[in-house]
Amino acid sequence: MPVLNPVKPDICVKCSPNHSADVLRTILLGMEEEGIPFHLAEEAQIDAMALAWEASEESRLDVGVGVDDKNVVLGFAKLKADKPLFVVPVSAGNEKVRDLGANAARLVKRMPFKM
Repeated sequence: MPVLNPVKPDICVKCSPNHSADVLRTILLGMEEEGIPFHLAEEAQIDAMALAWEASEESRLDVGVGVDDKNVVLGFAKLKADKPLFVVPVSAGNEKVRDLGANAARLVKRMPFKM
């Protein structure tokens, strides 16, 4: 009998080629603190909002994060593509970016958001 390799439910994080590794690390720390798994994908797309929508559609949890050089976007598959939950400018600082990562996890856990 073949061994099945089921796809684990997790948050999908999609990054543009021009994203900041430090910003990405900060987002992932926020998710890790909340204990929700994630997987990463780098895409040719350079718009964080489009990436967040694609990521939420790909995630079995319906939650996706898009990252480009200007913004970090938290998308939810049950919302319209142009109406993400949060858009945080990269320039907002590590605390806000980390909170967005935590909020992605809190959305899965159905807990109140940090911001």
